[in-house]
Amino acid sequence: MKCNLESREDLISKYLMNELSDEESLHFEEHYFTCKICFDELKAAEQALSIVTKEGNNAFEVKGEKTKGSIFSLIPTFSTTAKIGFAFASLILLFVLYSVLNNKPDEVKNDQKIISLEEEKSEQKIDTSKTEADKQIKQEENLIAELSGPEFTPNPYYEEWINENVRSDNVIEKVIEPANDKKLYDDVNFRWIMKEHTPVLLSVLKNSEEKIFSAEINPQEHSEIVKTVSKATFRKSGLYYWRIEDENEVLYVGKFYFMKRK
Repeated sequence: MKCNLESREDLISKYLMNELSDEESLHFEEHYFTCKICFDELKAAEQALSIVTKEGNNAFEVKGEKTKGSIFSLIPTFSTTAKIGFAFASLILLFVLYSVLNNKPDEVKNDQKIISLEEEKSEQKIDTSKTEADKQIKQEENLIAELSGPEFTPNPYYEEWINENVRSDNVIEKVIEPANDKKLYDDVNFRWIMKEHTPVLLSVLKNSEEKIFSAEINPQEHSEIVKTVSKATFRKSGLYYWRIEDENEVLYVGKFYFMKRK
C-alpha cells in the first residue's frame, strides 16, 4: 500500500518531540495505525531514539575517518526502513543536544551581562554618592568661608540674652520666625503671636549693635504679627540680631545670618 502522506519525516519528528497539537497528533495516530510504512518508520525511530539515548557517548564516539554507514552498523539487523528511522531519530537527538549546548553559552553571556549591568549600576551609585558627598563638603567649606570675618562675630551682649532665652510670656505667646541661626537669602519675614494688645517696637541690628531697621507694631490681642523686611536693607552678609520690646522692657531677642547672593 502506497503512502501519500506528505512530510512524513517532519511529522514523525514533531510527534516524537511532542511538538504537534492535540488535533494533529490524533490525525497522525489515526493514519499510522492504518499505514504500515508510517507505522514501521515511527517504531524504528522510537527504537533508535531509545538506543541513542541509552548508549549516549558510546554510540557517538565516531572517528573522523568513519563513514555514515558506521552508524547503521550499530543495528545490522534493522530493515532499510528501520535504518532510516534510526538515522532520523539520531538527527533529532543531535539537534536537541546541539540546541541545549548552544544555548548554554548564551545563558552564560546573559548572566554575565546582568552581572556587569548590576556592577555598573553599583559603581554609578558609589560615584553618585561620592559626588554628593564632595558637593556637601564643598558647600560646607564655602559656608564656613562665608561666615568668617568681623560681620559674623557674635555680640556677647545679645548672645547672653539669647542663651538665657529671654521672652516675656505675658506679652508674647509664640515666636515663629526667623529661627535662631537660620541662614536667609531673600526678604526676611518676622512672625510672632501676641498675647496682649500692647504696642511694641521691632528692631533689626548688625552685630555691632547698629540699628538698620525699626517699626512700631500695634497688635490686636491674640493676633499673629507678620513684618517683612526687604533684602535690600541688608547691604552686607553677616550676623544680625532682632528684638521685640515695649516701652518698659525687652520682650524677645533672636539672631539670624543674612547671605548676599553673588
